[in-house]
Amino acid sequence: MKDYQIKEEVQSYDKETYHDFARELARKSIVLLKNENENLRLQPSSLGLIGELAENPRYQGGGSSKVNPYHVVTPLGAFKNQQYVYAQGYNINNHEVDQQLQQQAVKVAQQNDQVVLFLGYPESYETEGLDKDSLSLPDNQLALIDAVTKENENVTIVLQNGGTVLMPWVDKVKSIVETYLPGEAVGEAIYDILTGKQNPAGKLAETVPQRIEDVPSYLTFNQSKADENYREGIYVGYRYYDTKNIETQFPFGHGLSYTTFDYSNMQITNQESSLKVSLDIKNKGNIFGEEVVQIYIGNRTSDIDMPFKELREFERVALEVNETKTITFEIPHKAMRWYNENRGQWQIDDGKYIIYAGSSVKDIRLEQSITINITNQTTSNHIHEDTYLSEIVTRKEAFKQSLEQYNLDKIIDAVIENPELTSIFENMPLRSLIMVNIDIKTVRDFIDAANEEKSKQE
Repeated sequence: MKDYQIKEEVQSYDKETYHDFARELARKSIVLLKNENENLRLQPSSLGLIGELAENPRYQGGGSSKVNPYHVVTPLGAFKNQQYVYAQGYNINNHEVDQQLQQQAVKVAQQNDQVVLFLGYPESYETEGLDKDSLSLPDNQLALIDAVTKENENVTIVLQNGGTVLMPWVDKVKSIVETYLPGEAVGEAIYDILTGKQNPAGKLAETVPQRIEDVPSYLTFNQSKADENYREGIYVGYRYYDTKNIETQFPFGHGLSYTTFDYSNMQITNQESSLKVSLDIKNKGNIFGEEVVQIYIGNRTSDIDMPFKELREFERVALEVNETKTITFEIPHKAMRWYNENRGQWQIDDGKYIIYAGSSVKDIRLEQSITINITNQTTSNHIHEDTYLSEIVTRKEAFKQSLEQYNLDKIIDAVIENPELTSIFENMPLRSLIMVNIDIKTVRDFIDAANEEKSKQE
């Protein structure tokens, strides 16, 4: 077996600098999901920290994704200069309720003004080679939420997890902070967010559903032991929830801030090869903040299944108090393409599109429709077996020779002359001409001839 071990001396580097960088990355990525009555930023007269993940945090994935950290700072370690009371609350690797640990946590909740609950999935839930059979927190953590929230109204939940967590308990707590697996500076990053040293600006890159039954693959996943069929097609993630108008716990792109932002003055210009989208964004709050502006496009013209809107651009914007910036996006026309299987190529259609700007897929602040005409009547106007006869009627002069060659001109004339036939044929595709005794080979030969005729005209 060949030895791939590096023989050279390892280059030295400043580990503390890289740790600081890890802290910066983590705190900029953390997502503030909920903050009722401005419960955060923490300024308690007394503080309770509860949960084993405060002492033994999850900060990286399991299995082959593991790395050797330089210096892991736990949440308890990060709060070392602030007075707090700690209770373990549960065993992370045992799902059974430990009554003694839970009672200790309840006591902490009773005796402190504010409580931070550190919860999440055990590593055994999220490692390679297996799939979770649930999106719920372990039973002992769910029981702890119930017990603690009965004793304290000011509860913040901090999550450490690799994948989506269902949150049926969302209304029981004031604040929810999603950290995912934030690296070795986990504790410091969480401390920065909870205390307001860092204004959160992370956004969800996934949708948090209300129920596992709402997940688009729920009915088909793992039904076959031999094959996994992805029947949801293009309706994956937010495209599914948004298009089907299914209520979610937290939508794709969601993430709160300790300040507020105002969107205004959207301008759209159709350029030679792109759409130029500009808008103004202002920090209306009283602290520095960052917002991730998201641009979605809704196709309202193509005659195929399309998501209601799709993310096409985003940008993180830093704003001082009362500062306004103009943000400009260049969205290439190819971002509006779809793949036409019949023609075996990508296609752009002229017509109506809606441009949305917002703070999430559901929190749309500005929208504007635009009609584009960029195809120059070229390849996207080629016909195929699914082209409606009504389109052939409309464009009959472009296909005059081909219609006459295959004796289809008489059918077209009959449709034009008879209003009753017009309503019947309006939504009939070319392939359906077999119903009037025209064989499919003739239809296909006509299509080839018509497209060639159109190409010569161009």
